[in-house]
Amino acid sequence: MPLDERIRGASAVVVATPSSVSASWKENAFGDKLIVSRFVLHVEETLKGTPASDVAFDLEGGTLDGFTLRVSTLPTLTPGERAVFFL
Repeated sequence: MPLDERIRGASAVVVATPSSVSASWKENAFGDKLIVSRFVLHVEETLKGTPASDVAFDLEGGTLDGFTLRVSTLPTLTPGERAVFFL
């Protein structure tokens, strides 16, 4: 997706660092059991919108109970790694 479409489609665009991550088992709409990781982002700069200083969001994938799920179309985030997020 082109950058300008990502910006228009996002309610917030921030420069942030994931400060923590926790994984859990969740069931999707099809009844599949997936690993979902909840990331808490520490927002350093707001480029669009007015988010709080910390923002939490869920991303499919992660490691839990000896299993690892990687979703090829989603990024792999690491706590402490600074990035731009389209929320």
